[in-house]
Amino acid sequence: MLTPTYGANKPAMPQSAEKSTVIVNLDDQTIFFMGYVTPIEGVDGANIRFGGRQIVDYGFNVAISGNIDRATGRMDATLIMSDPMQPADANTATIHYDLVCRQAAID
Repeated sequence: MLTPTYGANKPAMPQSAEKSTVIVNLDDQTIFFMGYVTPIEGVDGANIRFGGRQIVDYGFNVAISGNIDRATGRMDATLIMSDPMQPADANTATIHYDLVCRQAAID
């Protein structure tokens, strides 16, 4: 499921998330999700925590933070897109993701 919020508006109704790919690379300490590579902040027996910021097209800032429960595969992540040209409404869009990840076989 994903729940979008645009600007200062209230969150929209949750929507079904399309199939997406999440790649956890413990060697490089990164997570690939929604086309972004985000650093892993911490790993323990129960969770993988990740988060980071990056500048994308047209100077927009993207902040991603989240957690993956290693036992259940449940991933809770938030993506915040900010427009530097709109300082009065810095958070242009926020999308909260609640996904269940299946482990794929590694060749």
